[in-house]
Amino acid sequence: METINNISKIGVISDTHSVHLPDKVKNIFSGVDLIIHAGDHTSQTIINDLEKIAPLVSVRGNMDSHELNLEEQAILMINNKFKIAVCHGAGIHSTTPQRMYKRFIAQMPDVIIFGHTHVPLNKLHAGILLFNPGSPTKGNGVNSVGLITLSNDSFHTEIVIL
Repeated sequence: METINNISKIGVISDTHSVHLPDKVKNIFSGVDLIIHAGDHTSQTIINDLEKIAPLVSVRGNMDSHELNLEEQAILMINNKFKIAVCHGAGIHSTTPQRMYKRFIAQMPDVIIFGHTHVPLNKLHAGILLFNPGSPTKGNGVNSVGLITLSNDSFHTEIVIL
């Protein structure tokens, strides 16, 4: 588990499937303290562009080359208070939220961030927030990213439509 402190705002992105980060994403993520990418970057350029904005935690998606040298999942402890699990997800899209919940339930995270479906999701399930930012370039219905704002005792999540 990686501990990251002094975080007040996190940009969340997944399924970029591009070599260019949209300018809207750069603007929305301007001022975040950390970016979490839940996989399917599909290019090193996206990683480089995001790292120019803020520190980046990334996991490998099913479309990412092993050459990107990314781990399959990450568990983060943010501000010594909030536990966040991150994994791309793979397989049948309709069952991805349930599979991610089952994968991480033993770690009891506050938030499970995943991608793969290209559909944004911001839903509390059995006390754990399931959060999928959708895709900023190939969204299923809408293009979107996510934001997590943290305070001393709580966090607020939102899907931002591009």
